[in-house]
Amino acid sequence: MTDLDAASVPPPTAALAEPTRRVGAGWVAAFASAWFGIWMAQLTPVQLLLPAQIDARLHPDDWVDSVVAFGAVSGIASLFVIVAYPLTGALSDRTTSRFGGADRGSRPAPWCSRSPSWRWGSRPSCGRSARPGSPRPWGSAS
Repeated sequence: MTDLDAASVPPPTAALAEPTRRVGAGWVAAFASAWFGIWMAQLTPVQLLLPAQIDARLHPDDWVDSVVAFGAVSGIASLFVIVAYPLTGALSDRTTSRFGGADRGSRPAPWCSRSPSWRWGSRPSCGRSARPGSPRPWGSAS
């Protein structure tokens, strides 16, 4: 790592400068509502459909068996996430294209534009899976 003196660092642009006034309550409420909507859209399919698919496949006698199976599936998925997120971040940082890249200052632009279409395009396959509880459609939708 190299030390940079203050003269070699360019001044921040207006978008990156420190805020000069506080945002209002309306902005905070709109921001919170937008994030609430995003999390509801992302988590509802997993929290509702995956347990239903687990029950259809395992036919548990007790509700505890279903909860344990859901926990196991969630744990396995989190292990894949531990590997996939850093790998995806590293690939995104090294991507170059005409839409953005390491040399254009907007590195994740190609990844950010493809990710939502991939995720939302794969969600219907979660409900149409030939094998209830199959990890393949859930992996592509998350």
